[in-house]
Amino acid sequence: MATKFSLMQQGVTNLSAEAIVNGTNKAFVGKDGICQKAGHIVQQASQQFLNEQSILEIGQTFLTSGGALSSKHIIHVISPVWDDQDDEKSTELLELCYTNALEMAREKGIRIVAFPTISTGLERFPKKIAADCALSAVRKYVQQYPDAFQSIWFVCAETAEYKIYEKRWAGFLQEVGQAS
Repeated sequence: MATKFSLMQQGVTNLSAEAIVNGTNKAFVGKDGICQKAGHIVQQASQQFLNEQSILEIGQTFLTSGGALSSKHIIHVISPVWDDQDDEKSTELLELCYTNALEMAREKGIRIVAFPTISTGLERFPKKIAADCALSAVRKYVQQYPDAFQSIWFVCAETAEYKIYEKRWAGFLQEVGQAS
């Protein structure tokens, strides 16, 4: 069955997906808003992950429970900061984050995934570039694994980000073979 895609404007922490994705930078693992809302269990699991790592790489993922959230799991991904490398490398790294999050979901049998915008907050990615990276990476992955997911949700907390995705949405749906 083909993956269904949804675009929504709201916060991601209230959703009941099998997994929500949490983009976080190297300095903020376990301390971001999603982890704070998920509670102590997720913060503790994030700290344990950090303690076991000698180096954190951009695109690296780890899985925790959803804690106090409605979602069963959180897929955490170490996301890039916009000005830490050249623009082309930045976009490659952001696409890698989406790809690796989907890969983890597929490996764990997670069929409903919610993506908030990644790297547009503290990491300062331009919103239009971040949206293009997200849609491109997800399109490529789903074309490679067409039956891996039931649903993928793109979730924009901010109106400005939602409008950026909305302008690209019909073209994205056409590319993935889903009627709008």
